[in-house]
Amino acid sequence: MITVFVDMDGVLVDFVGGALDLFGSDLAIADARWNFPVQIGFTGGEDPAFWDPLGYEFWANLEWTKEGQSLLNRLETLVGHNNIGLLSSPCHTEGCAEGKRAWIKKHLPQYQKHLFLGSAKHLFASRKKILVDDHDPNVENFQKYGGQSILVPRPWNSERHLTDDKGGFELNALMDKVHGTLHKIV
Repeated sequence: MITVFVDMDGVLVDFVGGALDLFGSDLAIADARWNFPVQIGFTGGEDPAFWDPLGYEFWANLEWTKEGQSLLNRLETLVGHNNIGLLSSPCHTEGCAEGKRAWIKKHLPQYQKHLFLGSAKHLFASRKKILVDDHDPNVENFQKYGGQSILVPRPWNSERHLTDDKGGFELNALMDKVHGTLHKIV
């Protein structure tokens, strides 16, 4: 059985856009990098002044990414709803995990029991498991531990050259990678 694990933030959910809006930043999403908190005036990616305002309401009310719903629908067509898990790394801000659960309940209630929260995504890796994620180290570690992975192009990762001026990507090209990965492991 093939299982596809899909990251939430940056893949299905527009975390970066939500954070830029919350802080009133004029940074274009196409210019955002992984350390975008520094780009908008914080001291670093671990700065409590950045994370503390990102509580329950923030996580529960984020928007979908432009491609998120279509990506999930197409994955469901390929492997079925029962073979998809949502794998997300919560921050340590109070309310984050609960807010992510509320987002799932609101937008994807059928996935409430398919949500896994944790940062050690590589622990889910095996030959017939695929991770779809926007963070290079997650993709690399998943492969290192025996899984298959697909990097979603975003301005903050190594496939930024495949993104458009709004930080989006060509869904058909990504789905071609998914198809290729599925054929490789079947």
